Amino acid sequence: MNWISWLVAEIFGLFFRLAPLRIKPGLYRIGTPDENAPVLVTGNYRLTVARLWKRLRSRNLYLLVADSGGINVWCASAGGRLTHHQVLSVLKTSRIEERVNHRRLVLPQLSATGIDGRQLHQRSGWHICWGPVYARDIPAFLDRNFQAIPPMRRVEYPLGARIEMALCWAFSLSFLALFLLSFLWPQAIPATIAIIFAASILFHLSLPLFRNLFRPYRRPSKIWPVEFESGGLQTLILLAIWVAAFILNTAGSIPLAESWKWALLMSIVLLTLTIDLPGSTPILKSGTHEDRHWNLVLDGNRCQGTGICREVCPMQCFDWAPSGKSMIHARPDDCIRCGACVVQCPVDALFFLDPEGNRLDVDLIRYRKVDIWGRRNVHVK
Repeated sequence: MNWISWLVAEIFGLFFRLAPLRIKPGLYRIGTPDENAPVLVTGNYRLTVARLWKRLRSRNLYLLVADSGGINVWCASAGGRLTHHQVLSVLKTSRIEERVNHRRLVLPQLSATGIDGRQLHQRSGWHICWGPVYARDIPAFLDRNFQAIPPMRRVEYPLGARIEMALCWAFSLSFLALFLLSFLWPQAIPATIAIIFAASILFHLSLPLFRNLFRPYRRPSKIWPVEFESGGLQTLILLAIWVAAFILNTAGSIPLAESWKWALLMSIVLLTLTIDLPGSTPILKSGTHEDRHWNLVLDGNRCQGTGICREVCPMQCFDWAPSGKSMIHARPDDCIRCGACVVQCPVDALFFLDPEGNRLDVDLIRYRKVDIWGRRNVHVK
């Protein structure tokens, strides 16, 4: 990869991030790796590979790119597109074992929702370690002898990422609006695109301020005593739009037909932007996922304090117990129900309870992944 390829990936990633962006799976060299070079794994999402190259271009290592369907690591793992099967395949076809004199494989931490580390170790003989969440921390992780400090393992949603996601949604919806309105209402195109960009940026920039309202698995707060998922936001938006249209029409500012046309158009635009606003962020659970109402339970009698849950948890919900021999679920309110800890726990000390209090089989989480509708219907065993 070179700077031109990196720039193309960044541009396409910004405009077309909602579509799969593939790069050919296989073995990639970064720098001039030798037989002692680290071996890292990622998915074949072009933007991810480009950003890894940018951060690691001064290093010497091997990058194994597994087939994730051109989807980012976290989404592909949660949806069963990146599992130990894909990693085993690229290990075999790349013949990486002939190039290095060690058997240590660094997996992306966010792939822990889909890649069963024990299965991969048993079937390949490679020892598994989990790298940090972000590419920027990989050099420090390697320098620390493959050890990550807690901040390296926590998912963030900073200002830059929020702007990036807002522009991604705005560009995608603008292309669709431009195409449809060219036939239906050309005069509305400039204003519609301006509103799309303004609304998308506003929603994503302000989301962290109201994140508690989008956590249906949390206890109701004093500020908002009921669950507030995307549907609640959409109801308020629709109410505001149609009330504004009624007021403008009553005041005679806008003709009746014109006001209702704009109200309908803005309703479609804003409903599309907020159809699953929590699910477009890395810090909240999608409102379409049935497991957003589940509760994670740690069985202290089974826990042996391996610490693997702390390694793979993207929200850093776990701490060591005072005895140092077991773990505690210290920050349950931060849990986003990704299931990574359940998948990786070697003693099955973690499990989910559904809203009725029924215990869910660990294998349901480990071998059934989330489909496009948010249900665990994708079998990967």
